[in-house]
Amino acid sequence: MKKISLLAFMTLLMFSHVFADTEQTPQLNTVTYRLTAEQWVSTTTAKVTVSVDATLSAEGMAAIQQQVMNNLANISPKGDWHITVFNRNQDQSGLESVYIEATARLPEDALATLRDAAKNISRSGETYRIANIEFTPSLAETEKVRTALRNEIYLQAKAEIATLNKTYSDQKYFLHSITFSDDALPILPPRPMMLAKVAEQPSSSAMAVSNKLIVTAEVVVASVA
Repeated sequence: MKKISLLAFMTLLMFSHVFADTEQTPQLNTVTYRLTAEQWVSTTTAKVTVSVDATLSAEGMAAIQQQVMNNLANISPKGDWHITVFNRNQDQSGLESVYIEATARLPEDALATLRDAAKNISRSGETYRIANIEFTPSLAETEKVRTALRNEIYLQAKAEIATLNKTYSDQKYFLHSITFSDDALPILPPRPMMLAKVAEQPSSSAMAVSNKLIVTAEVVVASVA
């Protein structure tokens, strides 16, 4: 008799936990939909890459990095130059050779004189060339637009929730989840050779180049059933 009572008690305890969990977890009525926002990301600056080929003695190698940075500032003082490639080799005679690439973002009005400046600063054993000029928006410009598009989607979701609550006045809908994805669509892809030729000619107006950024969100709104 005691064994039967214990079994009945355990069964009752198990079902009480099930009922308790059911009561603690509210059932939700959900509505899932997609929202999309798009905006152009514009820039009037170009990513400029300068290549350097130099052959130096061991004494000159010690100062080559600072020397290159000084020469880059002379090519264009309007850019914040960063060395991105530094390859060093030594030939059988003991001479050191280096290949360096440095990049900076420059305004369009600083591009016209770049090639002449690189040519003028080059000397025997140390040659500077404009390797690439690429008009694409910077990361900071892209992130600024991405933030604005997310804010726009938040406002769209808020308006949708308000419409649902007005239509179904007996419900209380709220934002349950929102998942973002985005895609930048380059309308004018980089064309380094063409843009480099443009840069040789003086220009008094900015050349604004844009990419279209599209942000999509999957939104789930819910109300307690």
